[in-house]
Amino acid sequence: MSNNFVPKEVLAFLQRKKLKPTDHWTDLWHGEHARYFTVARSVYADIVNDVYNEVVKAIAEGSTLKTFQERLTPILQTKGWWGRAEDGVQLGSPRRLRTIYDTNLRTSYAAARWERIQRRKKSRPYLRYVCVLDEKTRAEHRRWHGLILPVDDPFWSTHYPPNGWHCRCMVQQVSKEDIDANGWTVGESPEESYRSWENTATGEVKQIPVGIAPGFDYNVGVANLRVKAREQVAEKLRKINPAIAATAVNRLVRCEDFADFYKNPQGYFAVGVVDNIIKQALKAEASVCCLSDETLLKNQEHHPDLTIDDYRLMNHVLSDYDILVQDTAKSVVAVKKIADKNYWLAVKVTRKGNEIFTTTFHLAEDRQLRKLMTKGKRLK
Repeated sequence: MSNNFVPKEVLAFLQRKKLKPTDHWTDLWHGEHARYFTVARSVYADIVNDVYNEVVKAIAEGSTLKTFQERLTPILQTKGWWGRAEDGVQLGSPRRLRTIYDTNLRTSYAAARWERIQRRKKSRPYLRYVCVLDEKTRAEHRRWHGLILPVDDPFWSTHYPPNGWHCRCMVQQVSKEDIDANGWTVGESPEESYRSWENTATGEVKQIPVGIAPGFDYNVGVANLRVKAREQVAEKLRKINPAIAATAVNRLVRCEDFADFYKNPQGYFAVGVVDNIIKQALKAEASVCCLSDETLLKNQEHHPDLTIDDYRLMNHVLSDYDILVQDTAKSVVAVKKIADKNYWLAVKVTRKGNEIFTTTFHLAEDRQLRKLMTKGKRLK
């Protein structure tokens, strides 16, 4: 797949990712890979950063696997992330670097390809599954070779390649004229069978389509566009009048996409607009406040009593708070009593000052409020 021309969408997919050290390869699942870059067994951020930089460089330059390995191997060896650890865990190795290189290369191109598919689906409304058809091709994938289905067929939500480690399958976007000229026919979405697979790290059992490796039964292109769209919405809101942005946010958190974000957090979502008091306290350039997938997941774990309707109140808490305390130079806590409940919402500004994110959201007891007001600077 290496070549000198790299579509801008390929690099944009990689460059938009945030780095996240993880212990197990299942710590990130499905669409989370559209938002984060990780290396399993990498507990230190500098290892993830080193690998990420070399992956981006290799794909941007169209470098071969050999060149990628030659550049990265001495870096990882110098930092001690090579061979087997004392507990027997495999760290860096030629095989691992091949998997990292191959997976990122193929998923990046697959995400970029899906963007192009969506742009062209009016004139080319079908996708044809294509295998390499050699001795390395998986038998399960071979049976899908030549299958033609509409772009929006549900089959592609789980079977859009790559469908496993080192899977070389692709899709070919075709028109009705292409189908007629080649004597092809549009098929029907196959009835797939499923197998149980246990995540050994968590004990959770998932149902995986037969023929697809665990973790690959999703469409990386759909996940990428979902994350990208949410980020674009937030960016547009930052550029308009705050009052108009606040009205838009109130509508957005009641739409289907926010419900999807709540159930399956990916990317970040605009959930509120701060007033000038908060903006000045944080020395922020923007007024829009966003909720990230990582914060939402942590919040759902630590505060399971909150429902989606509670999260829809975030903008109300930020715009009409009863208590406002600046607890650090970069963060404030807003509290609003609604229906006898004290909603506590903490937000922070990023280092550059151009973005505001929530850090925690929960119901607070009176004793917590008393402690808050002795902790920081009372703004209201």
